[in-house]
Order: sequence, then structure tokens, then C-alpha cells
Amino acid sequence: MSNLVVNWWRSLQFNLALRRGSDRRAGEILGKIWNSGAKLSPLQKVYLEKLQAQETIQAQKQEIQALQHQYTQLSQKIQDYQELLDFLPPGIPTIFPNQQFLQQVRQDLNLQEIDEALVQCTGVDEVFNKFDRNLAQFCRDKVNQIKEPKKKKIFSTNYNRRY
Repeated sequence: MSNLVVNWWRSLQFNLALRRGSDRRAGEILGKIWNSGAKLSPLQKVYLEKLQAQETIQAQKQEIQALQHQYTQLSQKIQDYQELLDFLPPGIPTIFPNQQFLQQVRQDLNLQEIDEALVQCTGVDEVFNKFDRNLAQFCRDKVNQIKEPKKKKIFSTNYNRRY
């Protein structure tokens, strides 16, 4: 019986708060009614839907502001890029990076962006060790292709030039 009286009293306070235009107070009372587990009146249901709609609108406004900010930044980057292209003399070809090549380099060198100004490269040894082996093998092959008297002449000439 006491719950019935308490809920009736809260409903009365809710209606009075709405009549006075006190949205904050009406919201507090509606929260108490909701938490008590009482069945909401049609007016309270409509007011609850209104509050939920206001929250949704507020979230969408924030999202719109964030997207507008992002749009402004991208527009500025495009404008800067266009100014850079306009600065180049006509007839000079513009080079655009191949995204697949860049991705392959990132993957092979194991590039990791630590922050905006720092990139860590942990795969460089694997790539350059292979390069060094191939270069050394190439040099050995080329040296072995040279005839013996010519080798002596080339190496003795290079040795004398250095020292």
C-alpha cells in the first residue's frame, strides 16, 4: 500500500514539474519512478522517449561536429596539395606512390610507427643480409670471370691509387 502512495505522490510531483517547465526536476522524478519499478503512465513514457530522443540528438550533433572538423582538415590538406601542384611548372610529371609497393616495403622492413615522428624498423637486417649475400656473390662471380693477369693489373693499380 505504501508503494502505491509513494508512486502516486511521485507521479503528482512529475506532473507538477512538467507544468512548471522544470525539465531537470521532471527528469529526476522520472528516474525515481523508473528505479522503483512502477509502471509508467502514458505521459511518463512520452517524456522518457523525449529524453532518449534528446540524448540521441546530442550524440548526433557531437558526431556531426567531429565530422565537420575532420572535413575541414581534409579540405585544408587538399587545398595545400593543390597549391603545391599549382606551384610546379607545367609539363613536369607528378609522381604518385604505388600503395602496393609501400605496403610491401613496410612489411619487408617491419616498419612500426611509434608516434608521428618516430618509425621503428626491425626487419632491416633480414633484407640487407640477403642483399649483402647477393652482392658478395655477384662480386665473386665478376672477379672470377676476369683473367688472371688482368686481375693482378686491376688490383695492383687500385692498390697503388689508394696508398
